[in-house]
Amino acid sequence: MSKNKTTGSDWYLIIGQLLAQLSDRMTSLGLIWMITEQFGEKWVTWYLVAGGLPHFLLSAWTGKLIQKTGALKTVIIADWLRAILYFFAFFVIMKVVLVQDLILVMTLIFLSNCFAAFFNPAILSVPLELEKGSEVQKLTARLSSVSSLTVVVGPILGMFCFQHFGLRGLFILNFISYLISGLCAWTLRTRITGAQNTEQTTDNKTVGLRKTLRENSLITVMLFVFLLMNLLLSPLQVQIPYLAKHVFGGSFNSLAMLEVSLGGGVLMGGLILSWHSIQRKTLLATYLCLIGLCMGFLGFQLNQHLWVAVGCLLFMGIFIGLANILIINIFQSYPSLVHVPNIMSLVNSIGAAAVPFALIVVGGLQTMMTIEKISFLSGLCLFIICLFIYFPFNKFGKDLMS
Repeated sequence: MSKNKTTGSDWYLIIGQLLAQLSDRMTSLGLIWMITEQFGEKWVTWYLVAGGLPHFLLSAWTGKLIQKTGALKTVIIADWLRAILYFFAFFVIMKVVLVQDLILVMTLIFLSNCFAAFFNPAILSVPLELEKGSEVQKLTARLSSVSSLTVVVGPILGMFCFQHFGLRGLFILNFISYLISGLCAWTLRTRITGAQNTEQTTDNKTVGLRKTLRENSLITVMLFVFLLMNLLLSPLQVQIPYLAKHVFGGSFNSLAMLEVSLGGGVLMGGLILSWHSIQRKTLLATYLCLIGLCMGFLGFQLNQHLWVAVGCLLFMGIFIGLANILIINIFQSYPSLVHVPNIMSLVNSIGAAAVPFALIVVGGLQTMMTIEKISFLSGLCLFIICLFIYFPFNKFGKDLMS
């Protein structure tokens, strides 16, 4: 296997995931729009709850199943089950105008995210089954870049496809995309044996979440940092539209520039590590990236000029992209391999639950202070925490700091 290039079969996986994640994001956009139009904004919250709940409810079992089944096999099964689900949805959900239709949509999203609850931690574990050494980080970065790209491109393509093909057209697109994605992953199954090390192939036992956290102090600290990142950066989702409307001219172009600069920065961070991996002092690099994203966040809070704000968000986005991938790579490589699916399950649960919870808290705080003050205080808290996190990092992961 080439050490500096992505193999052809890796590109199959990346292309398959790009198709699946793009179509899934477009369908989500279409469903949210349909629900908003027919039933009002309040039901969008319940739509998001239906999508997030399975990740929380199944978190105790996803890691164990991936340990038994294997990450790549779990990805294939989850993709094909979602393909079958959307195939049936094409025939069952004709339009969303009645309460019965809304119930069907909520059921569809709940079931789809039940499969996603297994898929998400599995796809983060797949690089360990397919690659070795620095190539693990590179493949992780490329898969992360796919997710970042769908955030930027998905809404644009979703608007076009929804207008021309309707909701049922998006269901068929999802069916085809998940089917192709599963086939692309299936072509890699013969590479697993060659890429796994002795521990992976001989140790078939499963371990629980508590044992994973108890035996991996550094990972526990980093999961706490990952949770705080998701919680304390969440006010930005409310602040960006607010500033675009009330501070930066009140135009949609201002909102688009701010959103694209942040999403583009995250994508750039992923692309950097896609081609040049960091194998030495990875925890120190992670720490510096956390400080960098905090500085970008605070810089965004302390200015009133659009182009400076765009630059701060781009700067911040790059360091978010770098930090996320380095954190995931440490989760992959530092603990024993049997613990990795449990850790990725927790990462998935944090990603699914932290932001909605934080936004509910932000909504309550807005009755007492402005969103600008909430975001500034969040950024300041995150910066202080990241400064002092150096000490537990150095205590539990000294070999990764020097």
